[in-house]
Amino acid sequence: LLDYIAVEYPQFVRDGQVLNANEYSEQVEFSARVASLLRELPENPRKAELLKESDSLAAAIAAKVEGSAVTEQAGRIKAALISAYGITVAPSVAPDLSRAKSLFSQRCAACHGEEGRGDGPSAAQLDPRPTNFHDAARHGRRSVQGLYSTITQGVDGTSMPAFTDLPEPDRWALA
Repeated sequence: LLDYIAVEYPQFVRDGQVLNANEYSEQVEFSARVASLLRELPENPRKAELLKESDSLAAAIAAKVEGSAVTEQAGRIKAALISAYGITVAPSVAPDLSRAKSLFSQRCAACHGEEGRGDGPSAAQLDPRPTNFHDAARHGRRSVQGLYSTITQGVDGTSMPAFTDLPEPDRWALA
C-alpha cells in the first residue's frame, strides 16, 4: 500500500487541489489501511515510530500536500518497515519467467489484458481500471517487492484480489 500511495497520489492531487475525487478517496482509505495494518504487526522497538509516521502520512494526504512530499514520506515509512521487520524484498531464487507468462495469461489477463495494458475483457467494468504495465512513468516508480506485495495481499477497494493460493516463487515471478 505504501508503494501504491507513493506512485498514485501525485497523479490525483496537485497544488492542493484534488484532480480525481474517487482516486483521492482511495488514497485516504489506503493511508488509513496502512495504519491499521501496522497496528496488527507484532511488537517491535520501531513499531511506535512507524505508527506515528503512518499517522503523519494520513494527515499529509488529508491536507492535500504536494505529491513529491507524500511519495517521499511513504518511501521512508516503507524503508523503515522493511528494516524493522526484516521484510524480504527480492526472491530467493531466480523467477521462472515462462511460468510467470502462463500464470499471467491465466490469472491476470482478464483484467490487465494479454499484453498488460490494462485493457482485458473485464477492464471496462472495473473502477478503478486495472493498471497498464506499459505506463513507463508509473511502472518505473514501482518496486518488485511492492508488486509482489500487491499480488500477495491484493488491494482493498479495488478488484485486485490476493493471490495467496499461489506459491511464493510464482508470486515473485509475476512481480
